[in-house]
Amino acid sequence: MARLFAPFHTVARTLTLVVFMLIPLQPALPLEERASPFGPVLAHLLAQGRYDDARRLAAEIFAGQPGGAVQLTQLEGIILLRDGRVDEAVTVFRAILAARPDFTPARVELARALRMKGETDAAYHQFELLAHGGAHPALRQMAADAMDALRAERPLGASVRFALVPSTNFNKGSGHETFDTGGLVFSIDENARARTGLGVALGATAFAAFRIDEDNDLTVSLIGDTTKYVDAADYDHAQAGLELTYAHRRQGLMIGLGPVARYQWSGWEPYLASYGAAIEAAAPVGPGDLVTATFEVLARDFAVLDHRDGWQATGTIGLQHRFSPSASLAVTLGTTLERTQRPHIDHNDIVVGVTLRNEWHGGLITSLFASYEHHAYLGDYPAVGAPRADHKITAGVTLAHRAIDIAGFMPQVSYQYSRQVSNVTFFDYDSHDVRLGLTQSF
Repeated sequence: MARLFAPFHTVARTLTLVVFMLIPLQPALPLEERASPFGPVLAHLLAQGRYDDARRLAAEIFAGQPGGAVQLTQLEGIILLRDGRVDEAVTVFRAILAARPDFTPARVELARALRMKGETDAAYHQFELLAHGGAHPALRQMAADAMDALRAERPLGASVRFALVPSTNFNKGSGHETFDTGGLVFSIDENARARTGLGVALGATAFAAFRIDEDNDLTVSLIGDTTKYVDAADYDHAQAGLELTYAHRRQGLMIGLGPVARYQWSGWEPYLASYGAAIEAAAPVGPGDLVTATFEVLARDFAVLDHRDGWQATGTIGLQHRFSPSASLAVTLGTTLERTQRPHIDHNDIVVGVTLRNEWHGGLITSLFASYEHHAYLGDYPAVGAPRADHKITAGVTLAHRAIDIAGFMPQVSYQYSRQVSNVTFFDYDSHDVRLGLTQSF
């Protein structure tokens, strides 16, 4: 601290710097002052439009100080924002985060700028990072309030998804050419073996939200996704869904529940109708820690495969720890139960997953993920004489870089390796999958 204050020759300058650095901790100050590192003197100059005076004062304060260049760049971004040059301000704040992903004032101003620009999903993402990863209670509360305001401001919304999805085994077909059932060896049909190809994934979500009161709302969502493969139309698949969710939010706790209905097509033929109910919950359990839980139970009616009619229940519980807004670790535990008309198809699954996300100095954003699944089937598999049991591992990485900004979208590439080993060798497979898409969450 002595080195920090040594260059200042007057008490006034010293007090200015103290306020300058501690301003994010002052919950009683207006949002603009809390959300930036600039104290009342600079805030006053900015409010009067005296930008050159603000620049001179900031340059004097930070002359020779570690991180001073970042602070001065932040000031330029705020001036751009106040001047109505929102696109340029967004570029400045994203450049700061590329160099210093833990520089929270730039993330706050980026969230505000994106909100002003009308990029609600991107703004919500940044506020969410701050709400669960901010270092101080006042900052976390400010971000949570902003998230509430964004939900209230946006009664209608829509988003689209697009990705290229090359795969060495897009149908998750068998990795073998023959199947041994204890002395009898059968050739596996070519259509049931691994297929390599390229797919195009398209999706869209639209919603209408009805605010009941400050803590409660009702949302109707329409969701559609389809994947089209090159020269493999029989493996194309699509899904449409309708969800009605009542949500209660209070002091960081969120509980949502309601009915869901989905319909799936395979090879452009009717495949499966599902309908039931879902419930979700999220609650902070400490600074940086968020517990989530989901549960869904669906009746399932297959268009042709009547023996698979029945029900499916899926539940997950997760813990997410944010070391900061730019780094997090998430662990999930899930289970799936399916009951059909055939005991050898009925199964109980357990899934454990972990994801580590980090924004690096220089702009690289990485997400490492891995999971293990165990599928335990209940009845003896035909011609095998024992219940089927699968073990599946998945590992991969998602990469993106802040320097690549295409009209507000950042390209994102994911690679995933999956391997399944079963006591019924017909179901052994491995697959290398890539997904190249776009995201506004940066």
